[in-house]
Amino acid sequence: MPFEDIAGRMKKLGFTTYESKAYVSLLQSNPVTRYELSKNSGVPRSAIYDVIKKLETIGAVNGTYTEPQKYIPLPPQQLFDLLERQFHDRVEEAKKALKHYETSIEPG
Repeated sequence: MPFEDIAGRMKKLGFTTYESKAYVSLLQSNPVTRYELSKNSGVPRSAIYDVIKKLETIGAVNGTYTEPQKYIPLPPQQLFDLLERQFHDRVEEAKKALKHYETSIEPG
């Protein structure tokens, strides 16, 4: 599947284009430094730090304890499991928050 298709599908899951490019690039080649990831993925070096930080925050990427630091991706199935759990938790929180606003009028 072409990279643009994969990136488009990941954007529907809430990833930016740069985050998608970085994650897919890590799947193809890892572990890599930020410089290597920027070069391999096409994400500008000026943006790669923020992209890696965001991917680490959501758990899609982990840094190694090497110098220089290198990064490895969470395997796709584990990433999808993580995203499903996070989405489920957010839905449950929203349900609780809106519980007091239920209406007795039925649609239609």
